[in-house]
Amino acid sequence: MHRSHAALYGGHDPGVCAGNMLGFVQWLLGYPDMAVASSANASALADRLAHPFSWSTAHLWAAVLHQFRREPEASLRRVIAAEVLVTEHPSCCGL
Repeated sequence: MHRSHAALYGGHDPGVCAGNMLGFVQWLLGYPDMAVASSANASALADRLAHPFSWSTAHLWAAVLHQFRREPEASLRRVIAAEVLVTEHPSCCGL
């Protein structure tokens, strides 16, 4: 809906960013399952938008959340997914 705002907000979709930040707020408030759900919703939005930079930021923020939850395998999967995206779309991240 607000795809045109991507350039205004650092090149990523503000909805994806807001979903990731919501997950962190929920984590800090003590709602780890809600945090993962919000992170998953942010990733799903990035998938629907098919916007590489939004995808990569969603993966990276999810990786950090999984680190907080002491889920190293899930965190590593997200980092690898972000690395693949950046490799496939180097211009999306200023490379």
